Amino acid sequence: MINLRYHETPEENKAEVDEQMFQLLLGFHQSIRPPRIDNVTLGFSKEDIFLGFGDYYAKLTREKQEEAKRFLEEAYQITDRESFLACIRDNPNLHMDGYISDAIAYLNDESAFAVDALDEDEKLCFLAKAEFVKSFANYLPDAGVIAWDMSERMGLTRLAFACDIINREDYCCGMEDMSRILKAGLKSFEEYARSFIFGSALFFFKVKSMNINKATDFMFSIFGYLDMSDLRNTKWMK
Repeated sequence: MINLRYHETPEENKAEVDEQMFQLLLGFHQSIRPPRIDNVTLGFSKEDIFLGFGDYYAKLTREKQEEAKRFLEEAYQITDRESFLACIRDNPNLHMDGYISDAIAYLNDESAFAVDALDEDEKLCFLAKAEFVKSFANYLPDAGVIAWDMSERMGLTRLAFACDIINREDYCCGMEDMSRILKAGLKSFEEYARSFIFGSALFFFKVKSMNINKATDFMFSIFGYLDMSDLRNTKWMK
């Protein structure tokens, strides 16, 4: 399905974009998803907080910025530049590719650690993730689920900049670095889509107590968002 959808438009007919728009597309999930704060009554539509694709240097102001800051603090413990950098570096939900690498190594009998040495709960959790990864491992690009990780990090980078948590230099350098990593690891938006979609499934499987049905539903919802986006009609930058 992904292969077919991303080849419907001939490559020569796909749109060319500049580097800034390319980066916004790479971080597309946060661009279309407003910060979500449960059980909070807002004085405006939560969709008013989403950053979109129109302005690379988009900013939030006043009450919208305050709600976005609350989201960053509650969901990611980001309150300032130092906690932002720590989150990008250490938050396990922004590093799904490590789980993929460990699972695939285990499935290929090349594990770098002794699974039997894990305590019982850790072992059961690891084996469940490995079994889940096995169901889609053959469809992954060589770079694994790096698209999911980088897209989430790029989205948070945009939001942190929009809330004045990081400055323009931090923002531009971070976005450029992540764009370079994705260009080096992936060859097309088709590969990006596969990497992103399966990364979303593993993320939801992990955070929803290894519930396969919920992970699958989330994955298909992500596919729908991607399918409605401009990605499959845009040329990949090299």
